[in-house]
Amino acid sequence: MKKINLLTLSILVLSGCRFGNSSFSSTSSFSSSIPIPNDDFNPDVNGRTILIEHIQERQFTQTTSSTLSPLPLAEINYEHQEEIIPAYAVADALVGDFSNQTLTFSNDEMDITPTLNQLEIGESLSLIATLDFLNTMQPTDERFNSKTIETKIRNLSHVYFQSDYFWYNNYVLEEQMVVNRYDNQVLYGAGTQLKTFQTEVDISVAIAYQLYADATTIYEIRDETYPPGFFGASDDKYQTIRTSDNFKQALTVGPITDILGLRKQWMEQGEIIGFPMTQSQEVYSTSLEVRKTQADTLTITFAIFEGETLNASDETLTVSVMIQNETWSPLLLAYQLWQPSML
Repeated sequence: MKKINLLTLSILVLSGCRFGNSSFSSTSSFSSSIPIPNDDFNPDVNGRTILIEHIQERQFTQTTSSTLSPLPLAEINYEHQEEIIPAYAVADALVGDFSNQTLTFSNDEMDITPTLNQLEIGESLSLIATLDFLNTMQPTDERFNSKTIETKIRNLSHVYFQSDYFWYNNYVLEEQMVVNRYDNQVLYGAGTQLKTFQTEVDISVAIAYQLYADATTIYEIRDETYPPGFFGASDDKYQTIRTSDNFKQALTVGPITDILGLRKQWMEQGEIIGFPMTQSQEVYSTSLEVRKTQADTLTITFAIFEGETLNASDETLTVSVMIQNETWSPLLLAYQLWQPSML
């Protein structure tokens, strides 16, 4: 599995950081003789103490498509999670019958030349212009039918939060999955996860993901299978009323679709699937921009951060991607929760 260098990334992101006011109430000076197996369990990053770090890289490609039958995951085997609504859900939707709906996906490429021509290097679009740009260009995501997702999570928070068995609970998780869109209107992916605890115990986990629909409902399922004798597997199922438009949106994989979807979830619900924030929505600020970073390159960034300044925040989620001509970089999601400084 490809290694994502979290230490280097954090130093780059937080270069020049200062400490902000604490919104947490507990601290811990606990020390232990439990060995640290590798640098992943070292919480010191650029003069700060990391509690949780979640880095995910998504790369979008085109591949030869096929039909997937029978479907590997059956929705009847999973409990419906109602706390978070997927980004493609339509408010106040009415149940209809879309069993005969035909979906087609375009192969249009992106042309960013007009936007490059109107900006100087270092200049960004206004928020309204950014949203117009993203919404106009979103259909060009339809040409992608495959995405590779690589995830690395460091959870070193249990000493700080004084939870039971905290040394056992500190862990590093690495996961890789490839998700493809099939000709019979299904997203399906399989992958592997390695979870390493600070006690040097490893667990290898099988992961599966599936999104599909019947005539009335869209189902999105994530399945984890732990080895015999271990517990902690998490299975999730979200289900949403199908409308004339949202199933195609759910099946579309691409960087603009993801950024708009993440922003929509946050703005409407104060939640993002897979990236839970620790406090209520009103504590955080957001930013969204399209910036010309080179003569032929635009960088799109969406950020959620506690307080008013990203670099001084104790909790941040940043989503960024670059497009150079018609070539996308991988989409990078970076979540960090830091131990607040003592003033």
